[in-house]
Amino acid sequence: MITNDVQYRTAKAQVDRLERLLAELSERPIDSEDGELRRNLESRTVEGQMNELRTQLLEYDALREGRAPVGELSSLDELPQLLVRARIAAGLSQRLLAERLGLKEQQIQRYESTDYASASLARLRQVAAAVGLNEKELPQSEVSGSALLRQLINLGLDRSVVQRRIAPATLRERPNTNSDGLAPVIDLASRVGRVFGIDASSLLSGGQIEADYHVLSAANFKLPRGVTSERVAAYTVYAHYVALVVLQATEMLPRIDIPSDPKLFRAKWQQTEPGASFEGLLHFVWDLGIPVVPLADSGGFHAAVWKSRDRKVIVLKQGARHSSRWAFDLLHEIGHILAGLHGTDSGIIDADDMRVDQAEQAANEFAGSVLLDSRAEELVQRCVEEAKGSVERLKSAVPRVASSEHVEVSALANYLAFRLSMQGINWWGAANNLQTADDDPWAICRDVLIERADLASLNQLDRELLNQALVR
Repeated sequence: MITNDVQYRTAKAQVDRLERLLAELSERPIDSEDGELRRNLESRTVEGQMNELRTQLLEYDALREGRAPVGELSSLDELPQLLVRARIAAGLSQRLLAERLGLKEQQIQRYESTDYASASLARLRQVAAAVGLNEKELPQSEVSGSALLRQLINLGLDRSVVQRRIAPATLRERPNTNSDGLAPVIDLASRVGRVFGIDASSLLSGGQIEADYHVLSAANFKLPRGVTSERVAAYTVYAHYVALVVLQATEMLPRIDIPSDPKLFRAKWQQTEPGASFEGLLHFVWDLGIPVVPLADSGGFHAAVWKSRDRKVIVLKQGARHSSRWAFDLLHEIGHILAGLHGTDSGIIDADDMRVDQAEQAANEFAGSVLLDSRAEELVQRCVEEAKGSVERLKSAVPRVASSEHVEVSALANYLAFRLSMQGINWWGAANNLQTADDDPWAICRDVLIERADLASLNQLDRELLNQALVR
């Protein structure tokens, strides 16, 4: 946007230069086979630059002559540009505005060149009044980033989640300081508003942040035993937002029916992605049209699946860094999808200490059957026999059975842990000790998402928040 007469004259001179360059290009002889194609490309580039400058010149003229509306303040993000337009329409140069405010002209130039990033709310009110904008549309009390951050923490989000996943860089670097500039606070309010579905202007005016409990109360939602919705609501709403952003970035994915028979599922997986690697399984699930999102924050849940407008998205947040555990969780969520998610926007969240019910049992059995080639129950029985019914001996029995039956010891240990949990026995510690060291499953998940999602299709705010979600 052109903001002063110096820029206006410079733009006019640039248009004249580009017109001469365009004329030279039209007369340039074609000296190679692809010469005409290159000349056309260069000409279109020059024309684009010239048209953009002409549009800005016309807008500046129209504002100065009162032929163009200044516009209305519908979002605080638009305020910096609106202040510039209002100044031009009021016939004020940067020097005259500076004189009205008792400032130097260079200060107004800095304000406008940085979209008023360093200006306080009090200064913005002064500028708005000087250029004829209704300052009542601005927040009536000074706000701070730290106050908004405290609201998020009081809502139930862990401090590290607030600072690493939601706060902009300026506030992450200095989380305990109050900035005199409004720009970082506007940025934070926009992010919080985006995640929690709240108007950013309302937050800047002192509005409260509330978790969307509809996300938790949707059909088929399951919570960990002994955990109230209030304790997990805030992070679940955040994870749900990230999942919906990924769905938006994966509109191009096909929608293929999921094989409901575990043996057929495994056969198709092995057919398209030979071998039993977690990365191969991930690609197969993506090929079915289901994006998989890795998160790296502790607490809340270790896996979730959401349905939105007939599309599904899986979130994995397993603390254990073993591919076999992540594979089991991924297939467990596929089992939930096959069982059916009811409602237009519904889901299921899973934690280690889940209530045992038929849905969980069915999802566990599907995951175990796929990973153990439909022999899960048979192999569990072999382990019990090998251990002579002793839970203590299972840790040594599982590797022997896995070796003799040519299955992965980690997959068998995980399924056995799930089976024992249904009897009230926590065998996860032993199962974790039987996992094999391999590549980082979280990083694999992240890399596949970045490779297969169209992140460029997202708006800037969603893309920034998703990028923050995909770091550890």
